Amino acid sequence: MAQDAVGHATQSAAEQDAAHAETKAIIAAAFDNSADSYEQVGVEFFAPLGAELVRRIAPQPSERVLDLGCGRGHCLFPAAAAVGPTGSVTGTDLSSRMVELCSAEASRLGLTQVRVEMGDASDPAFAAGSLDVITAGMVMFFVPEPRKTMSRVAALLRPGGRFAMSSFGPSDPKFDETMGILYKHRIGPPWEPNSDKPFDTHESMTAMLTDAGFTGVEITELQHDIVFPGPDGYWAWVGSHGGRIMIDQVLPEHLPAAWADVYAMWEPHREADGSLIHRSRARFTTARVPEEVMPG
Repeated sequence: MAQDAVGHATQSAAEQDAAHAETKAIIAAAFDNSADSYEQVGVEFFAPLGAELVRRIAPQPSERVLDLGCGRGHCLFPAAAAVGPTGSVTGTDLSSRMVELCSAEASRLGLTQVRVEMGDASDPAFAAGSLDVITAGMVMFFVPEPRKTMSRVAALLRPGGRFAMSSFGPSDPKFDETMGILYKHRIGPPWEPNSDKPFDTHESMTAMLTDAGFTGVEITELQHDIVFPGPDGYWAWVGSHGGRIMIDQVLPEHLPAAWADVYAMWEPHREADGSLIHRSRARFTTARVPEEVMPG
């Protein structure tokens, strides 16, 4: 039995399609709700990771880049700087508010080579072989069927085109426990465990990309820690990104109790100065599609 990104078990194709549509609606709503605070809560988390991902895939002047799940531009804007005014960068996102804010920032910066539009990272609507580079910063683990999506992504790249994505390595136990507490306070049917976990290990990620037609897969990890002065900052940050998905599953009248349980769990983890440190590892994966083989 398959399962999508927010725990819907699926059986028939029709039921699977309906579950995937519901998943995308939940994700879009959560990021609509978090867009205004995304990377605006006093710490930089996604921006450095986006810049590093773009550095590793190294878009060149005049190249055509697609940034899937662009959010507020943590990969898109470094890519735009790399390709320059003669290149083009298109950012897509399921969240209309993310698209609105990212597009407004591109206009403010005068980046005429940038276009931001609504789009589904699981099925990008672009012509086959039309792109030089595709980036996906902390997004591909949200798509309902990542293995199918990787094949679709590969088909969009020209021969020799490159793909770069970031994902999470081992998570901070505090964050995992926070999600567990919120889950206990949510209302609704249980989310069943997902047996297919292609992002869990370097080996499973490499296999997924290789099966999709990519070659030269390289995966590296970096430690990426952020410090919050206290629990209020940490809570604001949890609600400013994908953690908002779980917060939104808790009814407003139940949220104070969930909030209290989370804060109580965090208390023993505070440093001597009262701060909380979120410790994480980020994975950077790069790959390419094969060069076109010329007839001999």
